[in-house]
Amino acid sequence: AHSVAEHTLALMLAAARQIPANDAALRRDEWPRGQMTQLTGKTLGLIGLGAIGRQTARIARGIGMRLIAWTFHPDDAFAKELEIEWVELDALYERADVVSIHVRQTPDTEGMVGEEAFARMKPGAILVNTARGPIVDEEALVRALTEGPLAAAGLDVFGKEPLPSGHPIARLPNAVLSPHNAGVTPEVTEAGLL
Repeated sequence: AHSVAEHTLALMLAAARQIPANDAALRRDEWPRGQMTQLTGKTLGLIGLGAIGRQTARIARGIGMRLIAWTFHPDDAFAKELEIEWVELDALYERADVVSIHVRQTPDTEGMVGEEAFARMKPGAILVNTARGPIVDEEALVRALTEGPLAAAGLDVFGKEPLPSGHPIARLPNAVLSPHNAGVTPEVTEAGLL
């Protein structure tokens, strides 16, 4: 949970601060000066509050984010401890500056973040997925990143892995990608969790 939650925060920050695009521009001898997103004071919408979702909530609270959440199994004591507001999914999509996915892949969750969800998200929102690729409709995600409302996405998981050559998501400068390695650390390996 710690390793994946840290990676979730890294993707969130990289997307908000446009770190990959700025890094690439500097390597091309450019000096970009565009606006970035500050996460302190922003609202993080957590979809799922299992072990990883809870650890992500703790870290996000630590950098000053407001927390709203939807989960299959609400824990009021934990919500009170971190000042998490329970909301319905539609309200989460409408209010969150960052939407972070932490549910298991099941028949009920496959494709749950799709066209309708993206249509409800506020302009400039960021999506982070370190759960499972099929939870997000990738075609709808590509449209949301190119046509709006999403400003960026941080993705560690994909519908098909490894990511196929020429996949549209890999061509988008506002998509920060990692190869499903959020939980690959020496600590996780030593604990026998890989």
